[in-house]
Amino acid sequence: MTARLTHLDALRGLAALAVAIFHFMRAFVPDALQASPLNASPFGALWNGHFAVEVFFALSGYLFFAKFAGAPPVEALRA
Repeated sequence: MTARLTHLDALRGLAALAVAIFHFMRAFVPDALQASPLNASPFGALWNGHFAVEVFFALSGYLFFAKFAGAPPVEALRA
């Protein structure tokens, strides 16, 4: 895997971590997720689980297709 795809894979991992943090906060600290100026700022994307899910799925689709399109035909079917 190239360095560029490794970075995208790391970003996908960070998005999964953000979703886990969002679920934890929703279960144990629900008041922290209420409307506030900090949630509306760009920093709000760090714990916004809905945005992180969209990033995760978009990157997963891209990485899956990139691996499939870049592999030889037989290897693509085996993976």
